[in-house]
Amino acid sequence: MTDITPAAQSWETGLRRSVPVLGVVRLGLAALCATRPGETRLVGARELALGLGTLAAHRSGAPTSGWVAAMAVSDGGDALAFLAEAARPTPDGMAGGSRRKALWLAAFGASGLVAEGLTAYALRRAGE
Repeated sequence: MTDITPAAQSWETGLRRSVPVLGVVRLGLAALCATRPGETRLVGARELALGLGTLAAHRSGAPTSGWVAAMAVSDGGDALAFLAEAARPTPDGMAGGSRRKALWLAAFGASGLVAEGLTAYALRRAGE
């Protein structure tokens, strides 16, 4: 077994502490989506499952890297869907604001993919 430097130990502790925050953010998104009509409620159900699963795993001491990786996959799928929506030609032409909104949401999803993907990778390497 190798010795862990204090800096690395502090980094791992901070990383593990961030996991419940990710779960709570997902629950917040679920609550926001629950107030919206239509297919947005489906997204809310997905966010609820990811948030509760992450928090339950963290609380029980079970590995959380899989839940965080699932968040990354979810956000990556959102990014692709919004990017496709922004690129989709429409007969009457998509309003500039709608296209811009879809691009912003794609960027937001991509940022989640990267952040959560790196977090899941680091958690897995730390033995989580």
